[in-house]
Amino acid sequence: MKKNSANISKYKNFFIDVMSLAGGQILIALVALANSALLARALGVEDRGYFVMAMLLPNIFVTFTDFGLGAAGTRYTASKKWLSSVIFFSNTVIVFFRIIFIGILSFLVINFYGETFFPGIPKEYLYLGMMQSIALVIQGLIFPILLGMGKGIKYSMILFLSSLLSFSFLAFGWLIFGLTIKLALILQITSSILVSVFIYINVFLDIDDQRKFSIKYIKDAFSYGIGVFISIISTFINEKMILLIINFYGGVIYVSLYTIAQALTERIYLLSDAVGTMLMPKIAEDEKNNSKNLTPLVFKLSVIFTFIISLFLILLSEKIIIFIYTDEFFDSAEIMKILLVAVVFSSGWRVLLQDLNGRGFTGQTASVNLIITFVCIIMSIILLPMIGLVGAAIASTIAYFIGFIIGIIIFIGKTENVNMLKLISFSSVEKSMLKGIFKYLKSPG
Repeated sequence: MKKNSANISKYKNFFIDVMSLAGGQILIALVALANSALLARALGVEDRGYFVMAMLLPNIFVTFTDFGLGAAGTRYTASKKWLSSVIFFSNTVIVFFRIIFIGILSFLVINFYGETFFPGIPKEYLYLGMMQSIALVIQGLIFPILLGMGKGIKYSMILFLSSLLSFSFLAFGWLIFGLTIKLALILQITSSILVSVFIYINVFLDIDDQRKFSIKYIKDAFSYGIGVFISIISTFINEKMILLIINFYGGVIYVSLYTIAQALTERIYLLSDAVGTMLMPKIAEDEKNNSKNLTPLVFKLSVIFTFIISLFLILLSEKIIIFIYTDEFFDSAEIMKILLVAVVFSSGWRVLLQDLNGRGFTGQTASVNLIITFVCIIMSIILLPMIGLVGAAIASTIAYFIGFIIGIIIFIGKTENVNMLKLISFSSVEKSMLKGIFKYLKSPG
């Protein structure tokens, strides 16, 4: 009983942070859904495809220059290995040089190879979309420091305000001026930059120590982050670069239909993302105990809740598509159903990935993500010409199922006193702990 009470006391803040982030993610999902519906109705299938492709390029460049430094900032802030002031100022310097590098690289690619990589997409849209990279770089390197500092609630609130601001800007533009591709890009980028400035100021004010640059920290962060970086690249290729393949086979209409299904299914990640986001710094604080006591519990909860939500959405997929996006996007429903199966496997893997990253096993997580990406890309290339967009969704499901199984095997192999039974079934200690935590949340006083 004493041990159980100690566990409740130890993990209650973690579950409060998870619930705050999950609650925020639910609100964000609703706003993002409204945002997606607004763009679909205002722009239509083809123009929305142009918008998606224009916003893809900055995501490509930012992702491929990340090097896992954002995750390193979270881990080293939480573990107290480096002062948050050192991490903040060192990342600030990197932000400056990274934005310059991306700016030069994007100009060269768009100017000389734009038609090759983005056939049919006007260069004007690509140049506008690249402005988004400024906000993405700042948010990717500065925002994660808040998590390491234990400010999960503030982190959740900023995420929600960010999505709300983006929707407000686009809604205002649509109602006042009528939304065009160019105006939609300008409004989206403006809101993102304002949010990134707000994030930077907030983190700056939360740091009391002397801010100084450390090349030693940069080396340490690169050493840890390289595995995370490979995972980020793999996940990005799997989820975003697949759009280039789809665009090649079916054009922007295929892209638009597929991303509608993606947009709806990605919202289901809100629970596993919330758990994983808060789990990584928690594991970094005390990896030995938290990995065997906390991770199996949150893994089970994430998979169970994701399965229930996915099943519900599969049954209502056609009605949801028509209600939110009109029957012009009806073909997205079949893709959505298949991707919802992939989400269940992906959610479980995301939780285990964050645990392993928190313990420094970034090489192992990178390997799993590389396997997922390889299987997904190869299967997509094979299936897309044969059965169309459904083939890309099937490829994603197969890939994430394989990654899910491999991830479980690695986690069990790296964690003492954890076997398959402990990972998939609720022990009496876990049941008592859950009851105690729910009781605390109902009446914290």
